[in-house]
Amino acid sequence: AQLLLSAGASVDQAQNDGATPLYVSCQNGHKDVAQLLLSAGASVDQANNDGATPLFISCQNGHTDVAQLLVSAGASVDQAENDGATPLYISCQNGHKDVAQLLLSARASVDQATNDGATPLFVSCQEGHKDVAQLLLSARASVDQANNDGATPLMVAAYLNHKPLLRTLLEHHADPSLERAQDGATALHLAA
Repeated sequence: AQLLLSAGASVDQAQNDGATPLYVSCQNGHKDVAQLLLSAGASVDQANNDGATPLFISCQNGHTDVAQLLVSAGASVDQAENDGATPLYISCQNGHKDVAQLLLSARASVDQATNDGATPLFVSCQEGHKDVAQLLLSARASVDQANNDGATPLMVAAYLNHKPLLRTLLEHHADPSLERAQDGATALHLAA
């Protein structure tokens, strides 16, 4: 990469899918190459055609050291993909607690939802990532924030039989009496 840059390669030239060399290096966890590209002036927040930034893809793949490098270089921690998913959301969906902690320390919005209304807490409960949910709740995530269908984190945890998550959510005062908008179902209905 260094040889190609010194020969005049364009640092931000994108592939057909919009991925830049920085995006590809972050996707693969190549911190040294990412550092080289940033030093050569690579745009830290240039997204691919789906709206995914280098920070987003490094968080999706659990590359904490690369995410730290990007955050230190000024990457936007809340820049969302086209579907509204943020780096925090995707790290929580995939159970990458260390990456989520890094983003929260960098002041990522704990309750920023996707286009369908799912928050990082909702998706961590959906995927059964109790340690990530606990981290979000400790960062004051809204325990009862529902998605666009009116389903809360407690409802999705009940429906999917994630008992440890149910306990954690109830300990943080999740409201078991809330009803899902589409049918009036509560968490108990969904568990049943």
